[in-house]
Amino acid sequence: MRVGRLGETVFPLNWSDPTHRTLGHLVPDMVIRRGRYVQVVDAKYKAHLAELDDTGWRRFEEETREAHRADLHQILAYASLYEAEEVTATLVYPLRYSTYSTLRERHRERSFAELLHGGRRIQLELRGLPFGMKYSSWE
Repeated sequence: MRVGRLGETVFPLNWSDPTHRTLGHLVPDMVIRRGRYVQVVDAKYKAHLAELDDTGWRRFEEETREAHRADLHQILAYASLYEAEEVTATLVYPLRYSTYSTLRERHRERSFAELLHGGRRIQLELRGLPFGMKYSSWE
């Protein structure tokens, strides 16, 4: 496992013209490698997963839709950095414990999509985790 906050997942962007530099590097929060499998994890401190479950995509405000799309593009960019036959690109969203419990009862605390292209499989995962509770109380 490699962790972004320790500088273990940094990918510098080398711009041809430094005055056009809009982003200096890509840094996934966490990368887990097991043989031919890689999982890239990025934590988001937004309520998108709970809002999506409550209102659905069509009722998302345009600003929230754009922010969510940007998150998806970011995690997919991170996933493209790793050579692996199978990659899981995970966005983790905070949930109040009561929201997490409700979603978990309905098996909706995780959602998946799959991309197959060029012999590669990327599984995109949206995952909610309860914040503010001790691990032992998650169950």
